[in-house]
Amino acid sequence: MSGLLDDARAIAEQAQRTLVRQRTLAETDILSPQELEQAELAAASARRQADAAESVLRVAVAEEQSARAMALTSEADRMANGVVVRAIEAGVILRIMDRSGRVVAAGEPIMETGNLRQLEIVVDVLSEDAIRIRPGNPVVVSGWGEDGSVSGTVRYVEPAAFTKWSALGVEEQRVNVVIDAEWSGQGGVMLSAEQPSEALGSGMGDGYRVDTDIEVWSSADALTVPISSVFRESGAWYVFRLDGDTVARQAIEVGARSSQRIEVVEGLHEGAEVVRFPTVEIAEGVIIQR
Repeated sequence: MSGLLDDARAIAEQAQRTLVRQRTLAETDILSPQELEQAELAAASARRQADAAESVLRVAVAEEQSARAMALTSEADRMANGVVVRAIEAGVILRIMDRSGRVVAAGEPIMETGNLRQLEIVVDVLSEDAIRIRPGNPVVVSGWGEDGSVSGTVRYVEPAAFTKWSALGVEEQRVNVVIDAEWSGQGGVMLSAEQPSEALGSGMGDGYRVDTDIEVWSSADALTVPISSVFRESGAWYVFRLDGDTVARQAIEVGARSSQRIEVVEGLHEGAEVVRFPTVEIAEGVIIQR
């Protein structure tokens, strides 16, 4: 079993090294985006297989320890003194399922434990947004109660969506995205997995609420305008561009967009002025007072 785990870890490490090389080639346009995406998926798949192999090994070890404990004691001793149950790995108790003393059935959960130094973040996003998210996308994590933020990376986008009702009562299809955050202590030093009961330097704990900003696209020289200045007519995008003291309706071609800005691929030049909040009173030739 340990040999299979070693093989899975070696494959995951090799896939990660290949991904690093592929990203370097993609930055110089030697590698196509499709080939880079395939390398990212291969690295993510190898990591998941290594994690799965490690989980299987831990469960097998725990079952073996349990079986040995049962074999070494008689039923009378177990009823009188109980049986020692060891966790799969070192950690802290996160929640106790039942605090009342009673007999539990074999396989029934009695508590949850976890390593506070190995927290992961799971956020649910709209399915139409999840399509643009890929393993390896940078993430900024904030809003858990401490000032500042920490960086992270998308590890995995679940393949299946689920239905969730928004606060406004709207039925939405959402997808879970798993993120590895780079929690750090004093001086920005990465924390190790040792001393799992010690709290993170960020103050983060299990089940905390966080805000995440996932980067799905970036450009060093994109031309953008406020998204409120853009409007659509007959399937085309337009802005009202200032031409002297009047406005002119300008057709544009748009690209990537966020909640506040939208990229202009064609139709405007750097430095052009546009009407930020066009109303029904704004039309071709209207005089603007500055």
